[in-house]
Amino acid sequence: MNSAGTKQLIAQVEQTTGFKVVVDTIDDISEHAQVISARPELPVHSIRVSKAKLAHADYIVAAQCAMLLRLWSNPARIPVFSPSPEKFRYFADRAATAKPLSQLPAKLAQQTSVRLTQGLLNQLRSMPTEILAIRDCWTQCPDLREMQADTVETELRLLSETFAPKIRSFAPEQVWKSNVSMSAAYALNWSELCGSLLAMLPYQSAGFGEVAKKLLAEVSSRPDKTSELYTQAVDAWAQHLGLRALYAWEYRNAQQ
Repeated sequence: MNSAGTKQLIAQVEQTTGFKVVVDTIDDISEHAQVISARPELPVHSIRVSKAKLAHADYIVAAQCAMLLRLWSNPARIPVFSPSPEKFRYFADRAATAKPLSQLPAKLAQQTSVRLTQGLLNQLRSMPTEILAIRDCWTQCPDLREMQADTVETELRLLSETFAPKIRSFAPEQVWKSNVSMSAAYALNWSELCGSLLAMLPYQSAGFGEVAKKLLAEVSSRPDKTSELYTQAVDAWAQHLGLRALYAWEYRNAQQ
């Protein structure tokens, strides 16, 4: 790592959690990085950066460290997002029997619905921390701002693909609206940080400006230093989007 900010965040993770950060590379993943948080059976934080994203590795590692610091703000009570199998199945079954998935063969509709529901919960679990990490890196790693802009704006372009007619006509209404609402909050966060309105244009045009403000306020209006900020923000987003019944929080100690 060449960035002073990245090195500082790595050091903060190691000091806060008591576990070393190990950085490596990985092939054939769609994400920027694969992260495995430390456990007694694997007593290191493993951050494996996609080889396709090595040009932005310093920022990617910094962002992952910022997220680890949020999740490990209290090493004696680390939150684990745990989907409820019964509620998940009920939600996926409803989506599979609603248009447009109901027009597919039943098995394909069910498989597609499960995949979409899993993606929606992954977005709910991760995006509030991603927003916080973007802010933390903006403040703590000013030398990475150009790299950060490239990375975040690439992500925004990928998120905006949900407006493509093929995707819009394929996803069930609640799934699509929930996905776009969270992406709108992500875009608004970046717009406010960098002072550009471009990121919000597709969401404003589609009528998601107000829900973006509401969701982002659930992150921005809470005390920044509280160890419950992450879980409270996720729960608030889930309440807004009608997803709160689909998961529960479990907690573990760093040593368990």
